[in-house]
Amino acid sequence: QLNTFLTNISNVPMNFRDVSDVRSILQDQTQVYHNLQNYSQQINELVTRGQEIMKLPLVPKYVQHDVQNTQKVYNDKIQSAEELLEKLKRLLELWERFDGNKRRYQQQAERLHNEVSLLSSNRNSITSFQNEIDSCQDLRNSYAELKPLVDETGQTLQIISSNNLLPYANLQTLKTDYDNMQEDFFEKLRITEEILQDLISDNQKWIQ
Repeated sequence: QLNTFLTNISNVPMNFRDVSDVRSILQDQTQVYHNLQNYSQQINELVTRGQEIMKLPLVPKYVQHDVQNTQKVYNDKIQSAEELLEKLKRLLELWERFDGNKRRYQQQAERLHNEVSLLSSNRNSITSFQNEIDSCQDLRNSYAELKPLVDETGQTLQIISSNNLLPYANLQTLKTDYDNMQEDFFEKLRITEEILQDLISDNQKWIQ
C-alpha cells in the first residue's frame, strides 16, 4: 500500500499562463507536500520494523533491500516536492512583483502622457511660455523618476531568468512586456524633452 502511494504521487506539472496559475499550482503542490509528510511516521515505523527483522536469523536479503528502497523513494519524493514548493513560492513572489511594477508604470505613464498631450495641444495658445516651460520640465522630471521602476522590473525578470523559474515561453512573454515598457519609457521621455526644447526655443524667439 505504501509503495503504491509513493508510485502514484507526483509533483504538479509546471504549466502556466499567468500569475494566477502559479497561485493555483502552488496550492496543489502544497497539498502534495503535505500528503507526503503525512506518511513520514509510516516510513519511520517501516524502517524501525525492518531493522528489527534484520536482526532475526535467516532473514532474506531482499527484506533489507525493500525497506531501503522504499525509504529512498520516499526521501527522494519529499525532497523533490519541497524543492518545487520553494521554487513556486519564489516564482510567485517575483512574478507578482513584476506584474505590480508593470501596473504601476502603466498607470503613472498614462497620467503623465495625458498631461503631456494637453501641454502639446495648448502650445499654439500659450500666453506665458515660462509657466509652460516649468510645467514641461516638471513632467520631464516625473518621467525620469519612473526609471527606477523600469530598472527594478528588469532586475526582477533577470532573477526569474537566471534561476530558471519559468518555462521558456512564459519567460519570453515577460521579456516582451519588459521590452515594451522600456521602449515606451524612452519614447515618452524623448517626446517630453522634444516639447520642452521647442517651448524654450519659441520662448527665446518671443523674447527677441
